[in-house]
Amino acid sequence: MAKTTAYTASAIARLLALGMNEAKGVDPPEELGRQESSFLFITEELSERNARIQGTCHL
Repeated sequence: MAKTTAYTASAIARLLALGMNEAKGVDPPEELGRQESSFLFITEELSERNARIQGTCHL
């Protein structure tokens, strides 16, 4: 569990460092995940680390 939390945090840090966040100002995690490009970036980062995500997502 701790690894997947760290993987997600590092993916978000990379996303922000690369300037890929579409929003300006303060952007809470739940809003960040609603942006399709951000969601896809984070899930791709997690899949590269063999973290499996199951469920349904409505974009």
